[in-house]
Amino acid sequence: MTEQERLENMSPIDFDLNGNVLLKGKDYHWLMEQAERVEELEEKVKQYEKALAGFNKEFNFEYRWQKSNVKRNPKSQWQRGALEGFEHVKRIYDKHVEVRHD
Repeated sequence: MTEQERLENMSPIDFDLNGNVLLKGKDYHWLMEQAERVEELEEKVKQYEKALAGFNKEFNFEYRWQKSNVKRNPKSQWQRGALEGFEHVKRIYDKHVEVRHD
């Protein structure tokens, strides 16, 4: 049974006097494990977002540096080629990634 199916098939065994749902012990423990897993995954997402923001900052610095080099020496084929490569990567990056700043 998948986790989605288990969640859909879970049903309360009763309600207490305050209207809280009472579950089977194994269902309660499974839900607690899922909550812990969610917390772990949320922490990983934060780590990935932090790494991505660092990459974004470093990439943008390199991109601006390449642009300034081409402006100073527009006849350099190597610098123009490097800038074209950066611009290509930047287009792909901007298309697929949105960095949140919290």
